[in-house]
Amino acid sequence: MRTTIIFLAVAVASAPLQAKEPPPREALAGLDATIEQALTTFQVPGIGVAVVVGDEVV
Repeated sequence: MRTTIIFLAVAVASAPLQAKEPPPREALAGLDATIEQALTTFQVPGIGVAVVVGDEVV
């Protein structure tokens, strides 16, 4: 009985840890540099950017 209670306490305490989002993918690592280059190339003060995976905006 005591082991079950300890197991449940640990399971409940670790549930929020599993709900965290994973770190950004390495594919997006150079995104900032690409955006800065686009700002310079097109000589504009700002742009709007959306990252789309499948049919959803990330």
